[in-house]
Amino acid sequence: MPRISIRAGTADDFALLPDLEARSDQSYLTLPGFGALLDEINITDDAGPDTEPGTLLFIAESDAPIGFVYAYDTDDCTFISQIAVVPEAQKHGAGTALLQAIANAAQQAGKRGVTLMTYRDVPWNAPFYAKRGYNVLTPAEMGPELSARFARDVTRWSKFGERCAMGLFF
Repeated sequence: MPRISIRAGTADDFALLPDLEARSDQSYLTLPGFGALLDEINITDDAGPDTEPGTLLFIAESDAPIGFVYAYDTDDCTFISQIAVVPEAQKHGAGTALLQAIANAAQQAGKRGVTLMTYRDVPWNAPFYAKRGYNVLTPAEMGPELSARFARDVTRWSKFGERCAMGLFF
């Protein structure tokens, strides 16, 4: 039986993100109209040890990385900028384990909750998070930083589908 582990990322680990993210994003090819999504610059192009400080966690199977979550502070919450799990590890609990790990880290850091932005109707997006206790946020429920990020997110990503902000609060 493979050993699953979650560990904190280091500055050197940022080099692993593009491959993991690209492999994870292949799942979108199964959705009509999402093919061009893979041509877009994503979080791994903006994340790194010299960019906005954040929390990087990896999930590994027998010490081989199969996914990650990258998050940082936004308002009084931990904001998940990206979560990615390679296709062969999807639907086996890796994404749920990463969500729980980042929620635990947020709670230990005294944050009010965890927020993210995602596609409303993609099965492994909003429905996945909703099953794990996340709720769609109204504009009034978003802090000023999240609201500004959401406005940029909608401008950039809504051409592929309806976007929503979600949160899990402690």
